[in-house]
Amino acid sequence: MSSALPYAATVYWYIFTTLLLVATVGRKLKLRRFYIQVLDRVFSWVAVKMVVTANKEKMRRRMSLGEVDDLTSDDDDESESETTFYRDIGLEKQENLDEEVIQYKIQAEHPNSSQNSKSLESSWEEIFSEIEKTETVAEHTEMQKIPGSISCENQQKSLDGSFKKSEELHFSLDAPMVYLSAGVRAIVDNCVNSSFSREQLKTWNLLSRTIVRKKEIAKSRTLAGFFFIGLIIRYCFLMPMRVLVLILSLTNLSLWTFMVGRLPQGPFKRMINAYVVSFHDKHNRPSGGIAVANHTSPIDGMILATDNCYDMVGQRTKGLLGMFMSALAKSSAHIWFERTDARDRQATTRLLWEHTQHPELPPILIFPEGVCVNNTAILEFRKGAFEVDCDIFPIAIKFDPVYGDAFWFEGGFTSYCMSMMTSWAIVCDVHYLPPMRRGQDESASHFANR
Repeated sequence: MSSALPYAATVYWYIFTTLLLVATVGRKLKLRRFYIQVLDRVFSWVAVKMVVTANKEKMRRRMSLGEVDDLTSDDDDESESETTFYRDIGLEKQENLDEEVIQYKIQAEHPNSSQNSKSLESSWEEIFSEIEKTETVAEHTEMQKIPGSISCENQQKSLDGSFKKSEELHFSLDAPMVYLSAGVRAIVDNCVNSSFSREQLKTWNLLSRTIVRKKEIAKSRTLAGFFFIGLIIRYCFLMPMRVLVLILSLTNLSLWTFMVGRLPQGPFKRMINAYVVSFHDKHNRPSGGIAVANHTSPIDGMILATDNCYDMVGQRTKGLLGMFMSALAKSSAHIWFERTDARDRQATTRLLWEHTQHPELPPILIFPEGVCVNNTAILEFRKGAFEVDCDIFPIAIKFDPVYGDAFWFEGGFTSYCMSMMTSWAIVCDVHYLPPMRRGQDESASHFANR
């Protein structure tokens, strides 16, 4: 057993050095940005392919209903309609290739991924307008087939006509159903409930968990081929590499946090913690006090820790996430509490105040929403983070769900890690906002709402 330890340490060192070298070179050469641009082009091609498939299916339905007179010229009509469809959405069809290859121009003048995603979203909205119109017409037709149902456009006319003929007035049991369904839909689809579901994508990102329009995908061999190729890449290449990185990271985290935790509190310990991450002199970056940020996933603190050193405040938990928290508690003055214990909450407020009185300690990171939200809205902040009289540094974290959804809404932390590792990538932008301070006569609740 002892003879195998040197070999295991050597293998571990080579793997760790290789991954570190790849990460360093990839950052310098901007390989991650190039990887995201490739994904953008693939997703854009998938969006166009799905529209083309839906358009062909619509033409086949028209032909089966006898709307095309000359059946001998079906191929010419389909080709002409297809070419017209490409021209309407701003695309060009290449006739000299075996497969239908569509040239999709992406504006890449700004390398920032969020700006590219915004331009792609506007393009996808235009691309899918044709399908949405078709689905709207189909839904309207189905509503007309339901006995006793009336459309929204003819609803007012029907009511006016019925009141004019007072002798024909009668009550139908299904008459208020339109208003009841609209009211229930407004309750279910309110802004709070929608914050706890997955964000809706404009197009399919080749992930089975976000698959839409299964009929179009099943009828296209090209889309099915791209899906299975992506499945092999994500589960046979990306996931094993990420699992290896996770194991190495947990090992290093446990080892180095134990060693750093043996040091006394002071400027030297803070400097050692600073070397764990890469620092950049950014404007409005927290230098002390309390930093507050929106909460989407358990990795929010890890993302912010790549640019600054924080002491975190959070709910005690168990499992794999509890291992992370236990390892972090050994390296610095993190504060873990039990939300159901009132005395524990009071002690947490006291520890927050004592922490802010020591400038040599890192700033405290708090997620005042108290729950993970799907990154489309921000819930009302709880006042506990704003009861301490000190500088508050707001931070905004925005994830791009096109490449992988970081929202944690169900399941345990292990299943969440599996979902993250089988995604294409986790892309986000962090914005440091100007610091704020509570007014002299302002309560913690008013300050939280502000």
